[in-house]
Amino acid sequence: MERKKQKMMNLELLRCMAMMMVVVLHFLGKGKLLPNWETEAITTTGIVAWILEALSIVAVNVYMLISGYLLCESGFKWRRFVSLLLQIWFYSVAFGLLGVALETASEEVTVYYLIQLIFPIFSEHYWFITSYVFLYLLLPFLNSGIQQMNKKQHGSFVLLFLGAFCFLKSILPVRLPMDKKGYDVLWYITLYLVASYIRRYGIPVLTTKLRGLLVYLAGVLLVLLELVVLTRGYAATGRLQSITRISFEYNHIFCFLSSVGLFAFFLKVEIRGFAAKLAGFAGPLTLGVYLLHENLGFRYAWQNWLGADRVTGPGSLILYTLLAVVVVFIAGIAVEAIRKMIMKPIDKVITKFI
Repeated sequence: MERKKQKMMNLELLRCMAMMMVVVLHFLGKGKLLPNWETEAITTTGIVAWILEALSIVAVNVYMLISGYLLCESGFKWRRFVSLLLQIWFYSVAFGLLGVALETASEEVTVYYLIQLIFPIFSEHYWFITSYVFLYLLLPFLNSGIQQMNKKQHGSFVLLFLGAFCFLKSILPVRLPMDKKGYDVLWYITLYLVASYIRRYGIPVLTTKLRGLLVYLAGVLLVLLELVVLTRGYAATGRLQSITRISFEYNHIFCFLSSVGLFAFFLKVEIRGFAAKLAGFAGPLTLGVYLLHENLGFRYAWQNWLGADRVTGPGSLILYTLLAVVVVFIAGIAVEAIRKMIMKPIDKVITKFI
């Protein structure tokens, strides 16, 4: 039992790391720190920015692999579902209106803006959350189906979904209309099937920490290499512009393999003592980090608050990126901890009612 708890703390630590990577992605992308190599000269700062992006692009996949690994055993709970909806609504409304008051809202304050705050799921205020909520609703069906399958059947479905939503888009020189770049519930279902397979049968090839780490780093290098090849190819021929950054999409094969490698690495890591306690405290609060910094009230404002507009070279880029990760993560964890304390009586009422 103790070993199982330690492994769960490993996943909580990985959850924290994945959310920090999300902050890196949003700091670089929305802080306009990723140069467009199709039209801009390659600089040292630009290279470092893209390396940081490549190291962090696995974040969403890893976060969903963790969810699938845990939820395939625990399943759907109405109390958890209602609490999740209340959590989302709290952040959407409270901080969306605060952004209006501070004049930092990412959109013009109209009736539609207010509708996005009140109905965050259906308006895709947070695209990740919209897909996650619908995946959670599908848990009874997914878990029931998974339990009925043997190893061969489960593996066949994993390959089928990966073929349709990952392998195909990764090899074709055109963009398919159905390809949503991993920003949809179908990709989440694919990751869920992969994670549940890992939970039931393991990953025979990735049996050691070293192998997992090597797969992660190899995936990062391949992501960068494809970016360079396609960008240079477009500069020379004027073709394939629509897919020059395709390797940085969540459902690309290189990004997927890199995600699985990092996930496999952490499955083999053991954490004890203070680090385990810290991960156990912060891990369950990480969704608050996302809901806070990606709120429409602050989505494009906090990057410059934390130095994105003051980056002048590779050194300052790394410094301000680390600053952004630390500040946003700590702020998000603190706000979520306070929110849970405030809403604890409401959660008790919900628990009794359900």
